[in-house]
Amino acid sequence: MKHRELKKMLLIAVIALIAASIIFSKKERQSLEIDQVSNKMNVKASLIQVNSRDVIYIKCKFKNAGVLHNPLDKHGISAVAAHMLFRRINGLSEEETAEKICDLGIHNFSTLTDGDDFEISFFVIDTKANEALKFLASAFSCKDFSSSYLEHVKQIYPYVLDVDTSDPFQLLHDKMFSMLYKDSTYGMSDSGSSLAVSSITTADIVDFVKNMLRRDNLEVVFAGKVSRFDINDYLKILLDGISSEERESEPFKLSEDMSDEKTAVITRSNMKDVACVMTGVRLDGLTDLERAAVEIIFKALFDTQIGDFSKGLREKGITYDVSRYSVRRTLSDVFYITACLNKDDLQNYTKYLDEKFADYFRKVNQKELERIKNYFIKISHDGFESLQDLDEKIKDASLPFDEVTPEICEKAARKLFDHAHIRTVIIRDASAQIASPPD
Repeated sequence: MKHRELKKMLLIAVIALIAASIIFSKKERQSLEIDQVSNKMNVKASLIQVNSRDVIYIKCKFKNAGVLHNPLDKHGISAVAAHMLFRRINGLSEEETAEKICDLGIHNFSTLTDGDDFEISFFVIDTKANEALKFLASAFSCKDFSSSYLEHVKQIYPYVLDVDTSDPFQLLHDKMFSMLYKDSTYGMSDSGSSLAVSSITTADIVDFVKNMLRRDNLEVVFAGKVSRFDINDYLKILLDGISSEERESEPFKLSEDMSDEKTAVITRSNMKDVACVMTGVRLDGLTDLERAAVEIIFKALFDTQIGDFSKGLREKGITYDVSRYSVRRTLSDVFYITACLNKDDLQNYTKYLDEKFADYFRKVNQKELERIKNYFIKISHDGFESLQDLDEKIKDASLPFDEVTPEICEKAARKLFDHAHIRTVIIRDASAQIASPPD
């Protein structure tokens, strides 16, 4: 037993070392050239050819099969199905499945279902790729899910937040999205709804796998030292258990409704001397050109070091820690900032926040935007040093930063700082003071 455990630990260490070493030499950067690969399986496949030594990175994305596209009465089935499919494969226990995955040279296996799509991704040692893919493919063929295991999984989903013990940023995030997307799965818990999850049956899981995890809505990305012939062979193995039935997806409609409440307050007894504020804007139907413009504006204004917003906070002596985030979805994007403050600065911060957003709506510094635009052009064309940041590099490269003009930035700024599309959430103790929001 000790020998077996030692072997397992050594294999994990070797795989981790190989994955970590997909950081090329300091002077070597890999260009991001994405080639479409035709294949006998008629699946959308792409290849990023890089010298990744003995490791291949594979990502499978089933379009519109994520939690955001679950029907309300089964909201969360994507998260539950991912757990059912890949935590116990071929009748193995969770521990045995994890050990088998390790033995097959699979590293960093992950599922992501909280967005529009249902994604799995992993690194695999190339000499074990065929056997590893065959094992993972068998998960899609399962038709006999354990009802007792399903009941166990239902205890995990959805994640339930508690005001006094949960991460304050998760509390802010969930409340803000519920305000931005009223009565829509885009604003609900990304792990499901309690009532919906409790009603899921094993038959529902089988139907979900058959109807939502299909070849015709699948995109596969390969990165590594891989040939097109290899990709054909890998796809043939991987897709063996995936439905080849073509199906017309029902159009997903996103409600335009937002909460009438512009500012929400969460009181928490253990916040002590700190208050946190999250402010976000919902933008529907952005083109890639508009997305590029908004990304430029967002960095220029809210970058921690160089952003105008942060500079102003320093000048006013407001103690802060501001971070910016963006969430890109198929039908709608959210751009938001979070600030951690001394609670005594909360009133000054909220007043400053309203004033600056009003200023940005009227005018943005075009000279600074041009500088940030050139920065984005550079990084989007730069190579990359690690497969770990590949998804971010692909996103950067997809946006036409070089086509953004001052006029486009002005229009984007008016969308980004339109008060009607902005919602703010504050978490604090009961004694902190807040400035009154504008009408």
